[in-house]
Amino acid sequence: MKKSFVLLSAIALAVLTLTGCGKVNNQPHPDNLSSIIISETGEVRYDMGGVLDQSYYNIDELVSMARQELSEFNSQVGGTPASLGEYLYDPASGQVFLPYTFSGAGYCEKLTGTKVFYGTVTQASLAGFDISGSMFTSVKGGSIVSGSDIYKNNSDRMVIVTNLQGAVMGPYAADYVSDGIFWVSGDSGDYCSTMNYGGDYAIIILKQ
Repeated sequence: MKKSFVLLSAIALAVLTLTGCGKVNNQPHPDNLSSIIISETGEVRYDMGGVLDQSYYNIDELVSMARQELSEFNSQVGGTPASLGEYLYDPASGQVFLPYTFSGAGYCEKLTGTKVFYGTVTQASLAGFDISGSMFTSVKGGSIVSGSDIYKNNSDRMVIVTNLQGAVMGPYAADYVSDGIFWVSGDSGDYCSTMNYGGDYAIIILKQ
């Protein structure tokens, strides 16, 4: 079911790879990054960002294809676990955001190929994510904490795991982050920049 990026690349929508950890310019698109926002109930909003940088690219065609694909996806999995909101498009720059909403994190990966996990530390470990073998940095103070200590003492903490290179916002502030992730505070909100995460995925341990 991982067809979205294939669909988008077919009409040459380049996924944004802008870097930076500055001011939150336009939540939920800080620094013009693709963004994932997870609610307390586990609902996922994924704003897929890219650039239509040629005059023959058609935003209406792109959105029509995305909606058709989404309809087929919902029909196959049953119900309406995924939806697409009103897109944002800047003709001058070609920048576009497609705001997908998923009733659960697993549906995001099935449709888009972007891994998103939201659950407890214990659940993440059972799902195959290496919490115990990872090292984490405390958002407050910058001290290094072993994943084994987190697993032992904070197994009920909520955690976000993703391979998105962009911005991640959870229902609670980050407490510990894996290698290469930065917690950024701005005028419109706080987020984790996962542009430079180490390993196969970024891990964010949330505050209780």
